[in-house]
Amino acid sequence: MKSNNTYHIEVLVGEDEPPENALKRFRWASKSTGVVQEARRRQHFENTQDEKKRRLKDGHMKKSKKWIPPPRFEDVVTTLESPPFADLFGEPSDIFSEGKLQPNGNGNGKKRF
Repeated sequence: MKSNNTYHIEVLVGEDEPPENALKRFRWASKSTGVVQEARRRQHFENTQDEKKRRLKDGHMKKSKKWIPPPRFEDVVTTLESPPFADLFGEPSDIFSEGKLQPNGNGNGKKRF
């Protein structure tokens, strides 16, 4: 059964390529796969509380890299237009209008429903 945390890093060296360049590419490949970080993490025992903290921290880091700022008000609202269906709702005789208060008979000025 194969483990999920196995790494296979391969660097092909050209015939006239200096070994320093191949070593540099190998180091970059091993760093990008996370082998060193995983080995450092496994040096000491990690209890469940520490594991939860680490996973939470990793999640925050991943989230922050993918974070997209919300659109600004100026980008969303380019022109001042009336809200949809404003021509249908908003008449003084409309009981659902949020305009003037209509007296309900006892003179306190509340809306009639």
